[in-house]
Amino acid sequence: MVVLGALLWIGAVVAAVVEVGAHGPPKFAPLPAAECPAPVIGVDSTLAYEGNGQQRAATVAAIHKILHPQLVRDSLLWNQVEPVEGERDWSVPDDVVKDLRAAEIEPLFVVVGSPTWANGVPESKPGHDFYVPPRGPGLDAWLQRYSKFLSAAVRRYHVVVKHWEIWNEPNLIDFWRPRPDPAAYGQVYDTLRATILSVDPTASVAVGGLGDLTVAPAPSIPGLVFLRRLMRTRAPISNIAIHPYASLAHRPDVRVPGENNFQDIERIHELLVSLREPASIWVTEWGWPSASVGRQAQARYLGRSLTMLENRYPFVSIATYFTDHDLPTFSQGLLDQNLTAKPAASVFRFYAQRQAARCRPVSTRP
Repeated sequence: MVVLGALLWIGAVVAAVVEVGAHGPPKFAPLPAAECPAPVIGVDSTLAYEGNGQQRAATVAAIHKILHPQLVRDSLLWNQVEPVEGERDWSVPDDVVKDLRAAEIEPLFVVVGSPTWANGVPESKPGHDFYVPPRGPGLDAWLQRYSKFLSAAVRRYHVVVKHWEIWNEPNLIDFWRPRPDPAAYGQVYDTLRATILSVDPTASVAVGGLGDLTVAPAPSIPGLVFLRRLMRTRAPISNIAIHPYASLAHRPDVRVPGENNFQDIERIHELLVSLREPASIWVTEWGWPSASVGRQAQARYLGRSLTMLENRYPFVSIATYFTDHDLPTFSQGLLDQNLTAKPAASVFRFYAQRQAARCRPVSTRP
């Protein structure tokens, strides 16, 4: 019923929208068809949050020259594109897609956040864009507007963007406010997934990356618990994105009882097997802060984790490391804040290039 309602909304709601670039969306060259072995290797980036076009272009140039990822995971921000209802400015995501495509990198978009006019939360409130209305008429109306925006986004980018995540860490209060709700997220995921596929049936859509998989402080919900509850909603799940950070920044091949571990990937897979759920797993964030473990240890841990993803976890189809470069409060970057390579950068590049070399072009002729 939720999917049907979403599709009816998309077809029935008609409103005047002012678009920057009224002559139509930019023309992007489609991605070349290829078959690649799992996992496809990429990095997370914050291109959508970069201050200006030159800064974004410099970041993409460094990603391309130094890291050679197959994918870059970035955010598609409704509140950035349409801060005023009916007035859309696509310039930032257009630049992100254009720059990545020019570097022959595929974008993976995380659909997250909403503008204050849609969620009813004033901009003066911290984290206002991550508030989601409670289940009921408020959530239904919010989803109607979200579907309209997302449908336009998919039409604009579908020849280049083939992988989508619905929200980021919806099980954690930092990203789903005022408190996580698996049933509400199930409705959001179901509706927005249907929106994407109604425009681009060839797209792949994932449950937004679940964090703190084993333990999480209330009112956040551990990822495993959240996923089990989400499964009860019977939402159509094809892909599940997870963030298996080691909470003590310990080695990926070490399991610490009572903590979050990189090896929690196995626990997610075991849950899916027990529920006879054939969904693919995307690991869309993981990493180690060089400020605490040291740069050499960061490189060693990254190498071990990539080896584990290749050899121990064949059910992981996408792996995007967090993050391309250091941020003011995060030192997990493969590059420092000046976009200079750390030791982990060469480790990442070796694995990414090796995986890319294993891809085979696929003919699109009928």
